[in-house]
Amino acid sequence: MDDMESIEKLEKWTIDQQKHAINAVINIGAGNEEVVELKRLLKDEVCLRKATEDEIHNLSNQLFRFSKMEAGGNSDGSSLQQEEVRYLRSELAQISIEANLVCFVLTND
Repeated sequence: MDDMESIEKLEKWTIDQQKHAINAVINIGAGNEEVVELKRLLKDEVCLRKATEDEIHNLSNQLFRFSKMEAGGNSDGSSLQQEEVRYLRSELAQISIEANLVCFVLTND
C-alpha cells in the first residue's frame, strides 16, 4: 500500500511541476511580446523624432533664405515674401513644439 501511495504522490507532483513549467513558459512568452511591442514603439518614436528634426532643419533653411531675401530689399513681391516668412516661422514654431513634446514624453516614460 505504501508503494501505491508513493507512486500516486509522485505522479501528482509530476503533473503539478508540468503545470508550473507550462505557466512559466506562457508568462515568459507574454513578457517577450510586451518587450517586442515596446521596442517597436520606441523605434517608431525615434523615426518620428528624426523626421521632425529634418523638417525643422528644412524650414529653418527656408526661413533663413526668405529672411535674407527680405533684408536684401527685394521690393517686388515683398508682401508675398513677408507672408511666406510669417508662415514658415509659424510652421517652425509648431514643429519645434511637437519635437519638444516627443522628447519630453520619451524621457519621462
